[in-house]
Amino acid sequence: MIRILPQRGKQINVLDFMKSSGDELHTFSKEGSIKADFLIEAITRWRASLTKPTVLVLDNARIHHSSALKACLDEWEAAGLYIFFPSCL
Repeated sequence: MIRILPQRGKQINVLDFMKSSGDELHTFSKEGSIKADFLIEAITRWRASLTKPTVLVLDNARIHHSSALKACLDEWEAAGLYIFFPSCL
């Protein structure tokens, strides 16, 4: 009998942005935990690819309400990216 013991590997987190039409996906990955700086960088890079006003819906995860992310909202909105936090999530 051969026993294979579980091993902990590196944690890879993936953050995706998909157009509502489903025909375009932007993927960002990171080894380890996703923190506000990674989220801000990913949103900023994704925003640069947008060609028209866009709404990004974020759930109410703690990272989505960081002061660093909130500091970017005016800049993103001026560039046509509107962040929406639904109250029902």
